Amino acid sequence: MSTQINCHLPWSGLFSLNPVKKNQCSHHLNNKGAARRCGSSSYGMHDPKIVFRELNLKVGDCFLDVGCGSGDYALCASKIVGDSGLVYAFDVSPMVIEGLLDRLTSQGVRNVKARVSDITCPLPLEDNCIDVCFIATMLHIIDLAKNGEKIFTELLRVLKTNGQLSIINCKKEEQPFGPPIHMRLSPTEVENTAKLCGFKKTNLIDLGYNYLITLKHPKNKTPP
Repeated sequence: MSTQINCHLPWSGLFSLNPVKKNQCSHHLNNKGAARRCGSSSYGMHDPKIVFRELNLKVGDCFLDVGCGSGDYALCASKIVGDSGLVYAFDVSPMVIEGLLDRLTSQGVRNVKARVSDITCPLPLEDNCIDVCFIATMLHIIDLAKNGEKIFTELLRVLKTNGQLSIINCKKEEQPFGPPIHMRLSPTEVENTAKLCGFKKTNLIDLGYNYLITLKHPKNKTPP
């Protein structure tokens, strides 16, 4: 069943477009403390319709947003999966989750479960329960060489065998905003780490400043 993508969410702009100092990631900056509670978001940096077309969510799906920040992607996903679906929005910051919970309450959203969770630790989810797992502009914060295989193994555990993992990353090139180049990850770096756990790359999309790479469960036989 196809679902029309119509997610007009106000972009908070908390993904900083300001120049950053060496060894400083813009995701950790905040505007007089606002970002500390609202969380950052790359939602407005590209056309969300392109992203959600690739995510290919359906009514009744279970969606996991890891490092959800302000929750813009999670809120859009909640509209697509509907009341029969479920969205998990995880972030390591208790303050960010508190802000998202307030947002969900104020908007009357009932199919999103926001929880504090660290991507480098076991996720509070059962095996094989997620249709689509999503990570947006936060993987560069993780030491992929140290934690990458552990992270992808855990994501593989919670994904259904016909599930997919889609990741948005900042392009590995010099830009006047965003993380410094030594923190950025190329699509090849992400793919090679994911391959260690059996993931298979199915698509790579240019989003301008960022890119979107999609990987599928090794047992997923669905044609790309």
